[in-house]
Amino acid sequence: MVGKIVKGKGTYTQFVNKLSKDLSWDSKGLSDTITGYYLNEPEYHLKTTIFMFVFYFGTLIYAVISLIFYILCIRFPVLAPACQNLVVFGNPHKLLAEAEEELATLPQLATEDMFITEHYFIMTSPYGNAIVPIKEILWIYKYSTLHKILWYHFSISYTLHISANKHLYIHCPKNTKSDIDGIIDYLAEANHDILVGFSEENRLKVQAVQGKPLHIERLLAWKKK
Repeated sequence: MVGKIVKGKGTYTQFVNKLSKDLSWDSKGLSDTITGYYLNEPEYHLKTTIFMFVFYFGTLIYAVISLIFYILCIRFPVLAPACQNLVVFGNPHKLLAEAEEELATLPQLATEDMFITEHYFIMTSPYGNAIVPIKEILWIYKYSTLHKILWYHFSISYTLHISANKHLYIHCPKNTKSDIDGIIDYLAEANHDILVGFSEENRLKVQAVQGKPLHIERLLAWKKK
């Protein structure tokens, strides 16, 4: 045990008084018998203790705020980040309602966590959610990831990358090649202006088309409303 030697006062005096009652002693007699100092471990680690309390209550506050936010998103889906990104393309309430209506009928193409409706690409995966109008998509390509343990290669997963107008970027990781190829083919057919495949030429074209950063676009869109 490591601690700091501290002169007894305040709570220490109360402790001695209570201890004397438990031992059926006189508090003054007990005080004369024991030393007026005690070993205080928390005070020796004061900075660490303060840091741990701040970290504990900070994470608690964050958890409570997150819980309230998630409850609000369940009650009002338009507040979710995936829906708020739609503000740069128009009224998020109307766009979300249209996407929900199309998804509720029959998607044009559906995988485990990606859906294509008549006018929207929708992703609902453990890695994030996204809704983007197909007409706003600029560039799509897939990226392969080799998974291995030491020198043993055991699988390959594919990530779909989507760049849309207003600096909106979406990535859909850990999908199969067939699913992503199907999504890319359908999106390319639905919007002939979409650039397909990763290349420096396509990157420069998208960079030339992109407008202001997303957070500025969202701020301007909210001001217009």
